[in-house]
Amino acid sequence: MAAPILRRRLNPLLLISIVASLSLIAGGTVLFTEKMEQKNDRIEELQDEKYTLNESLNNKTERLSRVKENLNGTKNRTKNLNSRISGLEEKLGNKTQRIRNLQDQIKEQREDLNRSKTIQNLNESLQFICYHESNEGSLLSASESECSKRGIKVGSD
Repeated sequence: MAAPILRRRLNPLLLISIVASLSLIAGGTVLFTEKMEQKNDRIEELQDEKYTLNESLNNKTERLSRVKENLNGTKNRTKNLNSRISGLEEKLGNKTQRIRNLQDQIKEQREDLNRSKTIQNLNESLQFICYHESNEGSLLSASESECSKRGIKVGSD
């Protein structure tokens, strides 16, 4: 009969080949596992960085939206203020023109007042002359008629 399996002689070359192959496979598995762990760590780092960048992008997008809203509000306020300024400038122009008109009226009234005072002074002088000259008897008849035309009594007390 045949000899039991354990008593058989094993081929040393085959045994060395099997052990070497198993060692290579085990070493390759360890190297592959380490590389996979490094890649997984790098993927996690990249995912964390992606999350951080997305958060930063969202924050900046929100901030940009707020800045745009503020800018639109500022533009509207500027537009309103410019309209208000235009209205105030128009009012100022109207008031300035009114002041000029009033100054012209005041000037005319002053000139009229000065003319009236001059006429009044002339009339008073004429009255004085008509009265005193008539009393002294040196008033000419032409002067008497002029005094009478003006309604000035000649030589009366």
